[in-house]
Amino acid sequence: MSARLSDFDISCLAPATTALFLDFDGTLAPIADDPAEAVMAESTRAALARLQTALDGALAIISGRSIDDVDRLIASHRIAVAGIHGLMRRDAEGQVHEADFDRAALEDLTVALQAATAGMAGLLVETKPGSVALHYRKRPDLAQFCEEAVARAIAGHPDLTRLAGKMVIEVKAGARTKAHAVADFMAEPPFRGRVPVYAGDDVTDEDAFRAVKAMGGHTIRIGRGDTEAEYCADDTAGFLRWLARLSKAFSPRSAQIMREAGQP
Repeated sequence: MSARLSDFDISCLAPATTALFLDFDGTLAPIADDPAEAVMAESTRAALARLQTALDGALAIISGRSIDDVDRLIASHRIAVAGIHGLMRRDAEGQVHEADFDRAALEDLTVALQAATAGMAGLLVETKPGSVALHYRKRPDLAQFCEEAVARAIAGHPDLTRLAGKMVIEVKAGARTKAHAVADFMAEPPFRGRVPVYAGDDVTDEDAFRAVKAMGGHTIRIGRGDTEAEYCADDTAGFLRWLARLSKAFSPRSAQIMREAGQP
């Protein structure tokens, strides 16, 4: 069972030896009915900027969104990002890495889902570079319909992977996960040799939780539910308060005080 996030003693972390990985939706910003309407608070943007500096760049966003979409939402192109659940990745040096995937299969999937949901109010087919997501947050009564529509659409496409989420079913090309993205970052500077800390809110983050745990790092789940995360925050607001405290503790002045007090 996960401990409460308030039990996480951040004094065990030091900016010079910590690598921070953060999901976006439900973690850095509340989940929106329409993904295009998600908004990140200015206070969160400021906390990320402080952490980016304090960690010497060892901060990455690990999201189901595209890299361009994450950049738009955080208003920065400096932060390392893994998009489409690890299918695409921009490293700390700004180089973009993209796995091969079957574009034709995704096009077939998009056409099939758009046809299946035509005229059905409240359902949204979101296309991304490398995946397609069927959102039913506005129509939870159609969850079973959506499950069946996706199952029919991916039949005969073994290279497509179904991902369950909160009121969304996403189908991604290839087999890469968020865990692969974390492992790739951890093999490179400035992440290499640091202790990873990963925070996420959904089923798609569980692979990363397991990977970070195996690396001796710390994991945080936002929201209640079955999870392998070490700590659990009640909601996004609670996690963001913790992130703000961490950013202030990692500020140059706070780090100096910790060093003078003999803390790591």
